[in-house]
Amino acid sequence: MQLCNIEYRHGIRRTLGTAGFTLLGVVCLPSHALAQSGAQSEVPKIVAHEFGSGNPSEPYLPEINRYIPSLPANYVARPYLGDGFLGIRPNPNPLSQSETVAAGYVFTNPKDGYEMASPAPYPLGTDIRVNGSSVLSGAGQLHVQSQTLDMSDGELVTEMTFTAGDLQLDIEVTQFLARSVPSLMCQEIRLKSSGDSSVEITPEIQREELPGTVYRDKPLERTHVTQLLGIESDRGSKIGIALLIAPEKNLERREDGVYILSLKQGKEGVFRTIAAVVTSAYDPAPDLQAIRVASWGEMLGFDELRERNRAAWKELWKSRVVVTGDDTAQQSLDAAFFYLHSSAHSGLLTGVPPFGASQWLNYSGHVFWDMDAWILPVVLPADPAAAKAMVRFRYEGLKAAEDKAASFGFEGAMYPWEAGLDGSEVTPAWANTGWVEQHVVLEVAVAAWEYYEATGDAYVLHHYVWPIENQVAEWITHRGVFTARGFEIQNIMGHNEGVANVANDSMVNFLCKMALSDAIKAARAAGQVPPPTWTRVEQAIYIPVDTREQIVLPFSLDSPYLKQHPEAYTLSNLQMLVFHDPPVSFPLFKRTWEYEEGLRAHRSPSGSVPGTVRSPGFINPPLAVCAAMFGDRKKAAEVFHLATEYQVAPFLLSKEYRPFLDGNYLMNQASLLMAAMYGFTGLRISEGDWRTHPVSLPEGWTRIEIQRIWIHGKPFHLVAEQGKTAVFTPIPDGP
Repeated sequence: MQLCNIEYRHGIRRTLGTAGFTLLGVVCLPSHALAQSGAQSEVPKIVAHEFGSGNPSEPYLPEINRYIPSLPANYVARPYLGDGFLGIRPNPNPLSQSETVAAGYVFTNPKDGYEMASPAPYPLGTDIRVNGSSVLSGAGQLHVQSQTLDMSDGELVTEMTFTAGDLQLDIEVTQFLARSVPSLMCQEIRLKSSGDSSVEITPEIQREELPGTVYRDKPLERTHVTQLLGIESDRGSKIGIALLIAPEKNLERREDGVYILSLKQGKEGVFRTIAAVVTSAYDPAPDLQAIRVASWGEMLGFDELRERNRAAWKELWKSRVVVTGDDTAQQSLDAAFFYLHSSAHSGLLTGVPPFGASQWLNYSGHVFWDMDAWILPVVLPADPAAAKAMVRFRYEGLKAAEDKAASFGFEGAMYPWEAGLDGSEVTPAWANTGWVEQHVVLEVAVAAWEYYEATGDAYVLHHYVWPIENQVAEWITHRGVFTARGFEIQNIMGHNEGVANVANDSMVNFLCKMALSDAIKAARAAGQVPPPTWTRVEQAIYIPVDTREQIVLPFSLDSPYLKQHPEAYTLSNLQMLVFHDPPVSFPLFKRTWEYEEGLRAHRSPSGSVPGTVRSPGFINPPLAVCAAMFGDRKKAAEVFHLATEYQVAPFLLSKEYRPFLDGNYLMNQASLLMAAMYGFTGLRISEGDWRTHPVSLPEGWTRIEIQRIWIHGKPFHLVAEQGKTAVFTPIPDGP
C-alpha cells in the first residue's frame, strides 16, 4: 500500500495508513495558535484515498445477520454526515446507493419482532451518462481520487474521474446536511469535460433491496418537485422524500426526467440537488411535508442553505475543547466533538441512539443510557437546546416508563433499557438487560436535573424535569427494601452486563442516592413539598464498603451470584461516576481506585482493563481522569491515549471495541470529551460554582481552553491550567 504525505501551510504533517485507505492529513494549527486566534479554519479537514478493491457501491450483504443485511467482508469505513434528523454514509462513489438513516422511520426486526430503525432510501443517488457509458453501471471506468471531510462545516467533497471512450469527465461532488433546516440534504456536482459533450444526468432516490411499501412515487401536480417518494413500513411508519433540482446555466430537463448538461471543453457545469426527507415522527403525511420543506429550501436557495449550515457549525465550534501539549488528543477530541454534534439537534424528537444517525443496524437505533449519562452532558455546554431535546424525549416517554413500572409491580417510572420512538421498551426479548439492567432509570433523572442545574431553565424544570424526578424517586422508594443494613436494592445488574443478578451494585446505589437528592431539590425548586420518605430512603441507602480494606465494593459480596462466580468481582463502578462527584469521601474514592488498579494488573483481557479486546472505549477516559485526580499524570496520559486508539481510519469515527470494522459509537466520543471538559478541568455541573476540583491534566498537557461554554444560561470563556483552579471569564454581549 502506498503511503502519501501532504504539506500544510500551518501545523503538523501527519500520515496514517490502513488496509483500505490512506489518510493524507488532518489539517490543524498547533493548539497554542488556536488558543490565541480562535479561528475556525483550524478545525480538522481529513483527506482520504485508496478505497480498496471491493465494489465501492455495495453497502450491504443481504440476510446473513439474523435475516438483516450486514457489512461485506471487504467493507471499508465510510464518512458520516449527520444532523440528528438524518444521517448518510456516502460510499467512495457518493452518487451510488449509500447507507441512510432518518430519525423516526422504523420497521420490525424480521426475526425477533421488535421495533428498530429501518434502512432508508438514499436521496442523493445520481447517474451520469456520456458517450453511452454510465457512472453507476460502468464502475470500471470510474476512478475515485479522494474524499475530503471538512469538520469545520460538515461538508464532504469527493473528487472522481470518469472515462468514456476518448472523453474524460472530472467530477467533484459536495454534500452536506443543512443544520438550519435539518430535514434537508444538499448535493452539488461540478463537471468538467476533456471535450465538448452532452451529459445526461438522472437524479435517483435509490432504494434497491430496502424494505417497505411504496404508496407514492410521482410528483404532485402544481408542485416544483422533480421526484417524490412515500414509503410505509410494516409498522405503519412512513418516510417521505422530495427532490428539487436547481436551475443552472446550460442545463435542460427532458420530459422523461433526465437532465441534459451541455459542456464545452475545459468549462465547468453544475448540477445541484436539494432533497427533503421527513418521517411520520414529524408529520402524519411525510411525503406532503417533504414537498413543503423542499420548497422552502428552494426558496432559500442552495447557496443560502450552505452559508447557514456553515454559520451553524461555526457557532458550535466556539465550544471546541482545545488542548495545549498533545496533538493526538486534540485530533481525537475534535473528531468526537464533530460526530457528537452531527448526531444531536434542538429539534430532534426521537432521542440520540448510541451510533446517532450513522447506521440503523447496530443497537437498532434504540435509545440507551448512552444518551443521558454520556452524550447529554457533553452536548449541554455547547448546545443547551440540543440537550433540552434529549430531556424532552425522556419526558415524552414518561407514560411508557410508568406503564413498564406497573407491569413489574413497582410504582413511579421505570425507564427502558432500550427505548423506542414512544419511549417504550424495545430491548430484544431474549436480552436480560431488558428486565434487570435498570440503572438507566436513575441516569435519566440525574441527567434531567443536571440540565436544569446547568441552564436554570424554569420552563423545563416545571414541565419536564420535575415530573421525571418525581416519578423516578417514587420508583426508587418502591424498588428497594429496608433491612438491618439499610435500604437495599436487590436483584440488579450494574454496568457490567456479565454479572446479571446481584444485590447493592454500588454504582446503582450511588445513583439512587444522587437521584433522590436531586428529586428533593427539584421539588423545592418547583414549589413542591418532597415526601419525607425520599429523605429517609436517601439517607438509608446501603453502600457496600469493605471496612478492613477501606474500599467501596462493587456489590454486596454475599450476593448469590458471586458465591457461584467469584471471578465476577466488578471493577470501575465508582470510577464511572467520577464526572458527577458521587457521594463518597475523597480518601475512600482514592483507596478504591488504588485497590482496583492492583486487581486490573492481573485481569487482562477484561472489560475493565483499558485497551484490551474486551474493553469498550468509553471505559478508559474515566480511568484516566481518576489517575490524574489522584496524582498519576503519566498513567492518565497513557490511558487517555488508549481511548484514542478506538478510531477508524480514515475519518476518525469511534468503534465500540478495538477489533470492530466500523464505528461512530458516540459513547466513546462522549467519554473522551467528558474527561477533557469536566474530569481534567475539575468542573462538575451544579447550581453553584462548577469548579469543584483543581485542574489535573495528563502528563504533557499544560492547558485546556474552551472559547465559549454555556453555564447557567450565560456564555463564558474557560481556561484550565495544570494545578490551578479553572478560570471563567464572562463573554460580554451574549454569543
